[in-house]
Amino acid sequence: MTRRTQLIIAVGSLGISLLACTPVITIGYGEILILILVLVLVVGPVILRFFRTRLNTDQKNEDNGDN
Repeated sequence: MTRRTQLIIAVGSLGISLLACTPVITIGYGEILILILVLVLVVGPVILRFFRTRLNTDQKNEDNGDN
């Protein structure tokens, strides 16, 4: 199968899917909930560590009299 044949098949299948009456790719509430959960699990600890570090440096600055 040549590169051109693969391209024609890819464009044709994309065109057929765009002509469908119902969407081929749909996202429901379950998928959105899973996405939010994954984002919280991945980004949450990083944000928590940042705020803890910032809070600790602010407390050290207050202890030293710097402000």
